Amino acid sequence: MNKNLAWLVAVVALTGCGSAGAGSTDGSGSVGGPAAAVTVEEARSAQVGDRLRVRGALVLEPAGAAICDALAESYPPQCPNGLSVQGLDERTLPPDAASDGGVTWVEQFELIAERTEDGLRYVDG
Repeated sequence: MNKNLAWLVAVVALTGCGSAGAGSTDGSGSVGGPAAAVTVEEARSAQVGDRLRVRGALVLEPAGAAICDALAESYPPQCPNGLSVQGLDERTLPPDAASDGGVTWVEQFELIAERTEDGLRYVDG
């Protein structure tokens, strides 16, 4: 009986040793997708080339897009200390995005982007 119990314990222990995220390079458990969302400040500290899921407020102006931790209380809102987001356009934004005076914004937005030297490059939303 002790041999059977020892065998069962060994099988259960080895079952937990499998690689849940085989093929994953980012620790998320899914191939190619970044782990949990980070703040804009955390994204700012990331290494160039890192792929990140970033959560924040997004502002899209004719000059470009930026993501920040919170919108400024102006109208239309501004994105103080935001990270620029290259490759993002209005077709990517959710239907509830607000727009006025050529500025479009979303108070809560999540995107997948690659960290660049001067900000982020949009990969997916």
